[in-house]
Amino acid sequence: KNVLQSEIQAHEAQGAQWWDQKGTMRALHTMNKLRISLVKNGLLATKQITPEQAAKTFFLDGINILDVGCGGGILCEALAKAGGRVTGVDPSTELIAVAQNHASLLDVTPPTYVCDTIQSHSARFLAHYDVVVASEVVEHVPDKQIFLTACIAALKPGGSLFVTAPNRTCLS
Repeated sequence: KNVLQSEIQAHEAQGAQWWDQKGTMRALHTMNKLRISLVKNGLLATKQITPEQAAKTFFLDGINILDVGCGGGILCEALAKAGGRVTGVDPSTELIAVAQNHASLLDVTPPTYVCDTIQSHSARFLAHYDVVVASEVVEHVPDKQIFLTACIAALKPGGSLFVTAPNRTCLS
């Protein structure tokens, strides 16, 4: 298994604060606009969406998206609000519960949340997603090659993989 129990426990400890935009997860909330722009611009560059579609509020309409390591669902909800059909996977049952509880407040089709690893999920959903996003998760994974291979396996041919990670240099 390519999951560190210590990482799961550390993130579960933040569960009650996951949706507090001024709490310990504020960086994830703050980065959401940038992450949504990254996805939009990437899909434009690969012609998965048109400029006309990108100008719409629901620019992800009809696009099947997997958010790997979704935690409490911060990015999943933003993707759903942009019209995406979103599935979030995370190995933490506690964080999936946080995500599901918060999703009940949405006024758009909520994401589907699954407690699973990407390796297990992609084995069942080979070539299923138009977009796979792994945002602020790869740095928590022991074997990055296994992780990224599983992410790619979940993508349809011609799909897009978006991976983001924090810059941990002295200047950042």
